[in-house]
Amino acid sequence: MEHTTQEKVKILVVDDHAIVREGTARMLELTPEFQVVGQASSAREGMDMVRSLKPEIVLMDIRMPGINGIEATRMIKNEFQDVEVIVLSMYDEEEYVVEAVAPRAIC
Repeated sequence: MEHTTQEKVKILVVDDHAIVREGTARMLELTPEFQVVGQASSAREGMDMVRSLKPEIVLMDIRMPGINGIEATRMIKNEFQDVEVIVLSMYDEEEYVVEAVAPRAIC
């Protein structure tokens, strides 16, 4: 019987709330196609982890102390065009949504 090995999609979870970050990572790990390669508690830590871990996808909280998720997304996309960033937020205010999806948000 021939086996085909499928590489898992490498994901980095960035959120300043430990419960949300860890819960998201655990849920993703339940999917056989995903591998959570790291968890970061700040945007700056997340950017460092992108450089070292080379994830394919970053799940980025939009609102964090220091550098927010939108600015971190810009920085990641400028340096790593092939990394997909999915912005997560519990906020439904229009200003956050518009800022997150604006073309300049992902330079």
